[in-house]
Amino acid sequence: MNDNISVKSLIQSNYPTLHSAEKKVADYILNHSDAIVNYSVSELSDKSKASEATIVRTCKKIGYQGYYHLKIALAKEVINPDEGYPSETDFSDIASLATFLLKKQAEDLIQSAQFFDEKILKRVLAMISECDTLYFFGAGNSNPLAVYGAYKFGQFGIKTIVHVSPEMQLNAAYAMGKRDVAFGISNSGSTNLMLDIFNVVKQRGAKSVCVTNYIKSPLSKISTCQLTTAVSDKIFFEAFDSTRVPAMGMIDMLVLLFMHQDKTRYELYRSREEFLGSKFKG
Repeated sequence: MNDNISVKSLIQSNYPTLHSAEKKVADYILNHSDAIVNYSVSELSDKSKASEATIVRTCKKIGYQGYYHLKIALAKEVINPDEGYPSETDFSDIASLATFLLKKQAEDLIQSAQFFDEKILKRVLAMISECDTLYFFGAGNSNPLAVYGAYKFGQFGIKTIVHVSPEMQLNAAYAMGKRDVAFGISNSGSTNLMLDIFNVVKQRGAKSVCVTNYIKSPLSKISTCQLTTAVSDKIFFEAFDSTRVPAMGMIDMLVLLFMHQDKTRYELYRSREEFLGSKFKG
């Protein structure tokens, strides 16, 4: 899977697992990717103020066999760069700013596609299709997405349960059976509430799916399946990092794949929507 994921995305998705010295290497790579393709490991050591052993260890932690393999991946990206955004983007009018922000969120969706694994996607869809009840969980800003996911899958006849309060979410986890599936959304993958819930889910013998930004998050270690979304770049204030567009896109993608695989459920959904439309149209 690493062959399809950019160096930048791999670094960002593994960043929380790096130690302080390794983060110095990662930061230097992110900020000087064009130059690094011409650096030897000793030159990068001098530039980043980190030892050669730390550089090699960092490369391995983010998914490469060593520094040479990271350089090869970077060289390919330098030759075939993705269309980015100019550093001097004109934000003098609201239309330019709005366009920039929407394009940035679209880029986050496209970057998330790098992490797709066909086997995992098929397994997640099978788990959802075969479960008795699909439970959705999310803390803080991710909770509205849990509600959204429960609503979307409920439209296609999947029995779903979702709660807003932390206490009710934890109670729901204790009520799960072995044929139920937990679907958790957490950007960091380290929220205490989500870890508590998924530990209970595991104790109950139920399967689980987590959607998170980080490949090696604590939540991913106790989940049956992990779906990784791209890490948003900082724009001009910290709150923008908390955008949930990639996670919402992941839910919509799963719903569409589910609908594509099960035409019978789609026909039931379409018939119901036509009935509701005839009853409640203005």
